[in-house]
Amino acid sequence: MITPLDSWTQARISGKPGRLDRELLESYQLSRLNQTLAWAAANSPFYRKHLGGASRLSLNSPADLERLPFTRPQDLSAKGLDLLCLSQSDFSRVVTLPTSGTTGRAKRLYFTEEDLKRTVDFFGRGMSTFTEPGDKVLILMPGNTPGSVGDLLEKALWGIKARPFQYGFVKDPIAALAGIKELKPEVLVGTPLDLLTLARLNDLPQGTVKKVLLSADRSPVSLVRTIEKSLGCEVFDHYGMTEMGLGGAVECKAKTGYHLREADFYFEVIDPKTDASLEPGETGEVVFTTLTRKGMPLIRYRTKDLAAFPPLPCPCGSRLKRLSKIKGRIGSLIPLDQGETLNPADLDEALFSLPYLLDASYSHSRTSEGPGLLITLYALDASDKTLIQQARHKLKALPSLTRALRAGGLAFWEVKLDVKTALQRTGGKRKMNQ
Repeated sequence: MITPLDSWTQARISGKPGRLDRELLESYQLSRLNQTLAWAAANSPFYRKHLGGASRLSLNSPADLERLPFTRPQDLSAKGLDLLCLSQSDFSRVVTLPTSGTTGRAKRLYFTEEDLKRTVDFFGRGMSTFTEPGDKVLILMPGNTPGSVGDLLEKALWGIKARPFQYGFVKDPIAALAGIKELKPEVLVGTPLDLLTLARLNDLPQGTVKKVLLSADRSPVSLVRTIEKSLGCEVFDHYGMTEMGLGGAVECKAKTGYHLREADFYFEVIDPKTDASLEPGETGEVVFTTLTRKGMPLIRYRTKDLAAFPPLPCPCGSRLKRLSKIKGRIGSLIPLDQGETLNPADLDEALFSLPYLLDASYSHSRTSEGPGLLITLYALDASDKTLIQQARHKLKALPSLTRALRAGGLAFWEVKLDVKTALQRTGGKRKMNQ
């Protein structure tokens, strides 16, 4: 079945739902890009200076964006208020995001009521991919604050005649499972780590939960398969970030990538070293430009997420662009000697099919033997003495780890097991130690 985002996008750009006209969408995006550039240059002190002369602001095609500078996360931290095009009183929601390190200034994102309504609209269309009218949906994400992800999702679900129930992050997995048994929801929405923990502890009859949406963190394929097998359900994945207004893209039933929210964003994938645009199938950094945001537009914002545009059309038949599964983040790569790096995403993919595993962390250190990597497995059960052995077997077969050892980038690696704190790692996004 074609993704409902296809017809929804057509309605957004033409006023009438129907099969998406790709040529019309691209014309719409070009027009919106030029409007956004003109609006930002006229109303944002940051972009007035950042974008330079007005002569470079008229785009003949979206490819002309390449001649414009990027907006980076540090710009939001250092120049946050200067990015605004409206008075602070015009915003309905302000989100503060901490930055890495102890001295970095926090990023602040500002959203108008119209921004929030568009996210609710997108959430509703995305959820309708696998949610039927009357379905009970348990939201395992924060929703008490107006404009929070849970609050927006609840509004979206009421809009498609589903029945949402707020719960929040899973801080007590046993209590959460008891609540699921009592409510018997058809759909669960939560972070990959929280849903994996519930799946590992699961004593629900197969098929009690029909669908699961994972959001707010990267979802390794091995983790998704573990949840599907344990709960007897179908798992869908969502891609988004606060800078996007939380909603960016969602999988359809074909599961061959995220269908992008192209009526509100223009997406690029670039080489993070050369800044050049990449061809479909080539992995690089995801960059987006807002198309409909008046309050705090973002132009060529670098997300640090690594992904690719799949080269083949989606089997569902949609003409929307897709993004591949996120393959890691710039800055999260583990630096080794000899110019080598390890991608935690590769380690995750190898490990999350292990029995009892709830999480894993990776710590790089240097000893008298040379650079080393400590892999900590957070598991439910220590009685299975083969868990570490199984982990070592999977890691030895990992090409990137083998290559690092042969090239001298890594002298040794070891695996340890932590059972005592495993359940304490629930409650939202992963707590990595890299």
